[in-house]
Amino acid sequence: MAGATETQPFRNIFVFSKGEEIGGLWQHGDMSKRGFREMLEYCWHFEMEGKPVAWSLVERREPGSVQERSVVGPAGNEAADEAMPTGTFDVLTDGTWQPVDHLTTPHRYYPRTLSLNSSSSSLRSSTFTDRIRERDRRCLITGDRPFRGQWKGLQAAHIFPRAHLDRWRTCGFGRLVEDTGRHVADAKIDSIQNGFLLRSDVHDHFAAHFFAIDVDRGYTIYDFSPFGRMHGERLDLDHVELGSSERPLDALLRDHFWQAVLANVKGASEVYHDEPEDDWTNTDTLHLENDALHKTDKGRLRLELELGSRLNHLVS
Repeated sequence: MAGATETQPFRNIFVFSKGEEIGGLWQHGDMSKRGFREMLEYCWHFEMEGKPVAWSLVERREPGSVQERSVVGPAGNEAADEAMPTGTFDVLTDGTWQPVDHLTTPHRYYPRTLSLNSSSSSLRSSTFTDRIRERDRRCLITGDRPFRGQWKGLQAAHIFPRAHLDRWRTCGFGRLVEDTGRHVADAKIDSIQNGFLLRSDVHDHFAAHFFAIDVDRGYTIYDFSPFGRMHGERLDLDHVELGSSERPLDALLRDHFWQAVLANVKGASEVYHDEPEDDWTNTDTLHLENDALHKTDKGRLRLELELGSRLNHLVS
C-alpha cells in the first residue's frame, strides 16, 4: 500500500488463523521477524489438540503463482532478525503446515483517557504538573519548549493512566516508585516517575496508543499508524540520570508499549475514523447531557473512564 485512506485498513501485514484475522501491523521497515512474532505471542497462544505447537507464518499466494512464499519460522531461526515482510500470512504448524488453534492470552487491553491536570485545582495536580515542567522543560519527543514562559500546548502526561488505579495497585507499580516528593500520596500514581512533558497533540496520540516507546530499543518510538510521523524518534531522557528517583520508570513505559501492541496488533484490522467534533471527546469540557455519552458503547466507556479518573484522583 502506498498509503492509507478512509477505506483502507491501517496495516500492511495481515495474519490469519483458521480463516480468522487475528493480527497485523503497519511495517515501517524496521520491525524484525522476531519482534513481530513476540507481539503475536503476547496476544495469542497457538496450540494443536490442546498442546503448544511450533508455528510459522506462511505467506498467502494467488493460485498458480510461481513466486516463492515467505515463511517466518520460530525465533531461533537465523533469519529472525531480518525485517518482517509485508503481506498476508497464515499461522501454520512449522514444517507440516497444518492449521493451528489460537487462544487468547490473559493480557487484556485497557482503554484510557487523557490524564489532564489543568482541569483540577488540587494541590496534588498542580504539584505534579509543576514538577514535570521543572524537570523536563520541553516535550521529550519533539523538543518543543514553552514560548515566552507560556506552557500552552505542552502538557504533563501520566504514563500510566490515573483512571486505572486498581490495576496500578494490582501490578505493584507503586512499589517501584522511589520518588520522595511531597504530595505524592500513598498510591504514588501522581509521582514524577509516572509522567513526562509532551506536546498536547503528542499526548493525545500517546493516550490513544497510536505510538509507544520501546525501552529495550533505546527508547525509540514505534508509530503504529501508517503515517509514521514519530516513528524512529527517541524519548529524550538524557537530562535525568539512570537510577534517579525522578526518572520515568521503564516498567511503566513497557506496560504502555504492550498495551499499544494489544490495541494495534491483536484482532482484525480496523479503519480509523475521525472522532465527531463533540465535547465528550475532550475530558476538560465533558458535558453529561451529551447523548453520545449514554447511547453508544464507546461513549459509555469514555464516561466510565473519565469518572474513574476523577474519582481515583480523590482516593489515590
